[in-house]
Amino acid sequence: MGFPCPKNIAGIRILFNILLFALLCIDLILFAEPSSKLLLGDFASGWEKDWKTKLLYKRGNQFHVVTENGNKALRVDSAQSASGMFREMNQKPIKPGKLSWRWKVKSSLESNTKERIKSGDDYAARVFLLFEPSFFRWRIPTVCYVWAGNEKAGSVFESPYSNNVCMVVLENGNQRAGTWIQEERDYIEDYKHCFERLPKELSAAAIMVDTDDAGGKATAWFDDLTLITQ
Repeated sequence: MGFPCPKNIAGIRILFNILLFALLCIDLILFAEPSSKLLLGDFASGWEKDWKTKLLYKRGNQFHVVTENGNKALRVDSAQSASGMFREMNQKPIKPGKLSWRWKVKSSLESNTKERIKSGDDYAARVFLLFEPSFFRWRIPTVCYVWAGNEKAGSVFESPYSNNVCMVVLENGNQRAGTWIQEERDYIEDYKHCFERLPKELSAAAIMVDTDDAGGKATAWFDDLTLITQ
């Protein structure tokens, strides 16, 4: 069944306007400008109010805002310790998008060759996305991006502490240590790859350095952590 044939000019104009409005709506959907939200990187006074610290071991890390070449970043020092900072987002229903950030490590934990077992679950830098409304409860589906010591970049595997925490190795070793690296990830695609289903909610982002299991020391810097949604 086709469109009714209008019998006058007014009818043609009405039909034309309806079609034009429909095309404009499609354009708005397909070509809408992405929305960008800076989660970490504006270190003006009071920035800490959006972030909370979570102690994961008897000794916590040291967090400092530092200035490097005129730019401020968050430095995290870990010495046989583990703690993170997280920011709640409560995005429900979840929106398609990407998470981008810059990070740098002083050196990776190259001596740690047991990253897939509990005694070696340490990383020079981690960035987390949590997909349920609470933080660091190990039953919650979580994607954890890491700078590994030995695991190859591109590796994806379960955390030795929980099958609900999916480890995604983005960087490894010391080849690029001491250099700022830009990362960008499609978090829904990563979640699907890890858990073979779609996420329902994006609840928090977090950063962490940990050296509590294998021991040792690590220093990392984080900046420009940004959520980009369509």
